[in-house]
Amino acid sequence: MLWTEKYAPRKLSEVVGQEMAIKEIKKWIESWERGIPQKRALLFYGPPGTGKTATAKALAEETGWLLIEMNASDKRTMHEVQKIIGTASKTGTLFEGTKGKKLLVLDEADNIHGTADRGGYQALREIISSTDNPIILIANDRYSIPADIQAQCQLVNFRRLRADQILKHLEKIAKNEKIKVDRKALELIAQRADGDMRSAVEDFQMHAIVFPHLTSDKVLLFRREREKNVFDLLKGVLFAS
Repeated sequence: MLWTEKYAPRKLSEVVGQEMAIKEIKKWIESWERGIPQKRALLFYGPPGTGKTATAKALAEETGWLLIEMNASDKRTMHEVQKIIGTASKTGTLFEGTKGKKLLVLDEADNIHGTADRGGYQALREIISSTDNPIILIANDRYSIPADIQAQCQLVNFRRLRADQILKHLEKIAKNEKIKVDRKALELIAQRADGDMRSAVEDFQMHAIVFPHLTSDKVLLFRREREKNVFDLLKGVLFAS
């Protein structure tokens, strides 16, 4: 099992390094418990690997809201947005009827139209304005999303993680997986991730598979070998006859 999935947060309190964002999200959840709020959608934005998608899933798990996702592999035409998100936005859950909530999550909302057409944004405007269920849009670049859609949403900024925050999470994984690893090696992985938790966890798992005892010199050696292999590959392509 991938560690990015195994150690993903199951509740909002487990999300790493996004305390301000979580505070805003909890207030929004409370507003839905009182009825339909003024801002029916959240827009999560920030660099990759900062926990945006993981937070949306943890929110659904914590509240018991039924998670409906539309991800990057789905078509983003007007028809598809209306069919998947639009239909779900006006219906309750199977067992609780109209009292049950669905959490509608649209990942990579800054690329909603994909290669098909730009009608997806038009459909989304209408859906957000009339939805009976909470919606979360997820984007790396909020400015790639039309301004009028941003205005419909409550904006939630996910900030780049610090190396020490990433390190603490890696240490937790190492302890749970009983990995023999030097602290300096984990520090190097955390620093190299540049604020991207997903990248750090993926790197750690890859290193742990290769090296029974992970040390800082092995982390550096593995990096150099990987860069060398990429360079050799590029050289082979460029100078191929």
